[in-house]
Amino acid sequence: MTGFSSILKQVKLDLRYRYLLTIGGIGPILALTIMLETGKIERFQKVGNFTSREFKQ
Repeated sequence: MTGFSSILKQVKLDLRYRYLLTIGGIGPILALTIMLETGKIERFQKVGNFTSREFKQ
């Protein structure tokens, strides 16, 4: 069993994972990463908030 397979058994995949897989260039590992790192997408008030970052020095 590969490391990725064992991770998939521990994670509850939802529709976000399947939707991400429909985007060209996004495979299983990247889809899982985006899904887990993003959390609930509703926390972003606007589309641009998802991709924007504020850097403080």
